Amino acid sequence: MAIMLAKGRFRIYQMLVGSGVFGSVYRAYDTLKDREVAVKLLLRTPAKFQNLYSGEEEYEFIVKEEFKLLQELAPLGVFPKPIGIIRQNRLLGIVMEFIEGESLMELLNDGPLPVERVLDYGVQLAEQLEALHTAGVINRDTHPGNIMVVPDRTIRLVDAGLIRRARKRDLRREQWISAMRLKLKIWATMYGHVPPEVVRGQGLSASQEPLTPQADVYGLGGVLLDSLLGHKVFAPSELWRKGSEDSPSLPMALCELIEAMRDSRPEYRPLMAEVGWTLRTLRGQ
Repeated sequence: MAIMLAKGRFRIYQMLVGSGVFGSVYRAYDTLKDREVAVKLLLRTPAKFQNLYSGEEEYEFIVKEEFKLLQELAPLGVFPKPIGIIRQNRLLGIVMEFIEGESLMELLNDGPLPVERVLDYGVQLAEQLEALHTAGVINRDTHPGNIMVVPDRTIRLVDAGLIRRARKRDLRREQWISAMRLKLKIWATMYGHVPPEVVRGQGLSASQEPLTPQADVYGLGGVLLDSLLGHKVFAPSELWRKGSEDSPSLPMALCELIEAMRDSRPEYRPLMAEVGWTLRTLRGQ
């Protein structure tokens, strides 16, 4: 049975893979515009984070801030285009472009991807993340569950909930994000794509060093590693080296690149532009 939102305009009929403990993403039909859309409903009191929001004002601020960021970044074509904000009872939701495809996480359930596809996806992701960095934001949330592969094998990021402005301080949003460090620690255990400096909360206060785009280099390294080995990897580097030794078909240059991207020290990781160049070079060989 379909659920109607916004006085019957949107008909929800499927929960999507991107749903998590902080909200749920649904596939819906826009009866006014005759099109499919995605609706992200933000939970007010997630089960594991009962005190996440201090009140109604903060809850609305966070939802509207995410929508505003999506609007600003829409010209880049990295995230789904935002359409509007809706209210369902006491919940707020963001209506956005529906991206047809399959998440990278779903694809990896069938095992490792061919090296050629990993390189192609890696090039696309590196270019998209570098575009975000040029626009002054850091994604901080690069993992297979947030990456959509459309039928023509184009890559799209589908969740902007943890994006952080790199050049403009927003203390109110930063204070809220600091309350999400528990979530980041959980993800670090689950996915291995959250860099150590993000888990520590680096950049969330004026007394700390600012977070840099190198955080996304670490996350992308985890995605490449997952894609090559076919499962979620959160392992010390020696396990990765053993894995690469057991898979002689993997280019050594790619193995070395991923090692560098996964360095626990941000200053020792390659720049995103270097990552993109190396992946493009390997793809062309």
